[in-house]
Amino acid sequence: MDFILGRFFYSAHVPKARIDEFFKDGFLGVKTDTIELPLAPILHTRFSLHSAYSLYQKLDDMIMNPAWKNGFVDFPLAKGTEFCY
Repeated sequence: MDFILGRFFYSAHVPKARIDEFFKDGFLGVKTDTIELPLAPILHTRFSLHSAYSLYQKLDDMIMNPAWKNGFVDFPLAKGTEFCY
């Protein structure tokens, strides 16, 4: 849910002030950071985004400090091909 919300704000070019207003107005719940999903009443999702700062901090962390791992695989026509995940 964090990804969906963050992607929307970022791709729609929502200004930081409007993102902060969204969270301040309590659209995700006034006293809690959990919401009930309409199609799965038992499942609750916890949001880690609480402001424009937290959104852009997470984006910076993904760009600056990716936790990439790598390995090698042998294909019939290309031995020792590196892949990252």
